[in-house]
Parts: sequence; C-alpha cells; structure tokens
Amino acid sequence: MVVVIKCEQVRYGSSYKVVILQCSEWDQFQSDLLMTVRVANDFKTEAQQEKEKLIMENKSLRDKLRSLEAQIEKLKGRLPLSLQQHAFTISF
Repeated sequence: MVVVIKCEQVRYGSSYKVVILQCSEWDQFQSDLLMTVRVANDFKTEAQQEKEKLIMENKSLRDKLRSLEAQIEKLKGRLPLSLQQHAFTISF
C-alpha cells in the first residue's frame, strides 16, 4: 500500500519546511524521470523506424539481386556453348 501526502496537506510542526523540501524534491524527481522516459521512448521510436527502413531496403536489394541473377542465367542460355564454357561464374 502506498501512502501519498500532498504538500498542501502538511501544515503542522517544525518539520513543515522539511516536508515541503522533500515534496519539492520528489516533484522534481518525477518530472526528471518523466522527461527521461520520454527521451528514451523517442530514441526507441527512431530506432524502430530506422530498423523498418533497413528491412525494406534489404528486401529491395535482395529482390534486385534475384532479378539480376535471373538475367545472368537468361543471358547464359543465349551464349553459344563454346562461350558458355569460358564464361565467369558469379556467386554470392
């Protein structure tokens, strides 16, 4: 169970200034923590967007590679047999 005491509710005794200071420090801590969480979330969002961009770029390049490999095979089929024996083999 968490007990929350609002700064406005504490008005008694010599510890009033101490409690006010602690409340102020707690409020500042919460504010700083919230800002840290927001910044971390922004970094996470940017990283996820960059990851998705790289995944799409990778897929595009793999598709292009497959297309170029298919073109190579197609062109190899058009070469005369004597030239096919001397053709370079490209492998990835």
